[in-house]
Amino acid sequence: MSGVGTTAHGPVVEIRPGRSTAWWGMISLIVTEGVLFGLLLFVYFYFWAGLGDWPPPGVPVPELVGSGIRSALLLGSTAPVILAERSLMERGDTAKCAMWLVVALAMAAMFLIGHIQEQLLLFAELSPTETAYGSAVVTILNFHAVHLIIGMIALTFVLTHVLRRRITAERHTMLEIGGMYWHFVDVIWVFVYGALYLSPRVLSG
Repeated sequence: MSGVGTTAHGPVVEIRPGRSTAWWGMISLIVTEGVLFGLLLFVYFYFWAGLGDWPPPGVPVPELVGSGIRSALLLGSTAPVILAERSLMERGDTAKCAMWLVVALAMAAMFLIGHIQEQLLLFAELSPTETAYGSAVVTILNFHAVHLIIGMIALTFVLTHVLRRRITAERHTMLEIGGMYWHFVDVIWVFVYGALYLSPRVLSG
């Protein structure tokens, strides 16, 4: 972008930097991944509409209490990421930025541990090879878990660069795009949780 100003010698064009290539690359990735999640959820509801009984009789729905606590942890991890961004970008405080990133990673790790425990229980009662419901639920939950792990790896990479002062208030693109992906994973979980945990209880009566 550019702006035009004037001086005694005539107009001066001010060049303002736009978004970086990395930023636009992350936007493209988020859109692509969002479409993939949308397709998976479409297939889930398509099976539901075609089969009628959803889940099939005798097949358990993922429980709410533990998953609700885990959801609060994951969605709550958005706050420390935002605080990390503000600490560095607005105040140049690398120590607080690193601290908030560690908090976010710890919250995500607790979510992931709960996810693994849930999957072990689900596999004991819900075989992904026996019903379309089981296949859809296990696929979507683990597809999201893979994206969370990718986000955790990315955030850990950002953390190491913050600690080494390679990410600063002036050079923070890596932190910004890492935060974008983190927020994307959190937002996607809202739709996954609503579809897999809440809708069978609400829409099935």
